[in-house]
Amino acid sequence: MAAPLLFPTGVMGVLYDPRIFHADVTRRDLFQQLCPHADDVWLYWMHRLSGSVPRMLACPHRVLEWPGGQEQNLRSTNVGLSGNDTAIAAMIAHYGWPLTAEYSGAGGAAGGP
Repeated sequence: MAAPLLFPTGVMGVLYDPRIFHADVTRRDLFQQLCPHADDVWLYWMHRLSGSVPRMLACPHRVLEWPGGQEQNLRSTNVGLSGNDTAIAAMIAHYGWPLTAEYSGAGGAAGGP
């Protein structure tokens, strides 16, 4: 299934074609400024700004976690403490909403690189 509102997360892996990203994808300074703990948010914006539409593949597997392996994790910050909301707000302020045909902000015009 392909849909622009699918939000890929790296829990079980995400496969990205490196050619689909906006030119800013390697801008460490922007990543650190806008969403330093929310790589999924960063990667979503970077592929959506270039016009890429995510696709979900059938995945019959369940997530397994090692006992004690999640004592420190991004989920508690990004979900539990609204870190994703903060990162999304920063990305919208900088780039605009990535689902529109045109976006404004420091990133330039729609269509990616």
